[in-house]
Amino acid sequence: MTPDKILGFWLDETDSKQWYNSSKKLDSVILREFYPTWVSIMDGKFGMWLTYPSGSLAYILVLDQFSRNMFRGISRGTSKGISGGISRVGSRGIPTGISGGSSRGISG
Repeated sequence: MTPDKILGFWLDETDSKQWYNSSKKLDSVILREFYPTWVSIMDGKFGMWLTYPSGSLAYILVLDQFSRNMFRGISRGTSKGISGGISRVGSRGIPTGISGGSSRGISG
């Protein structure tokens, strides 16, 4: 899995209506495609992603948003482990340098 695949899925293959409305179909796709990545992040892998902006965004998407989709209605989706994973992002900070005409419209 790569940050580009995660961002491509979330920003290009879904739309904001899907982001804000629960859908068993979207939840199922995210579970199938991204659960192994979530497990890897929870196991402490992919830390290098936190050294650059698109990697940090992908890391946060998997830990925060995708976990909500994968574990909707299950307490694991809001577990302390997830907040611990997100705190790893906070302790390192989000790298600067996002501005400059990203193809995905991300600016800083």
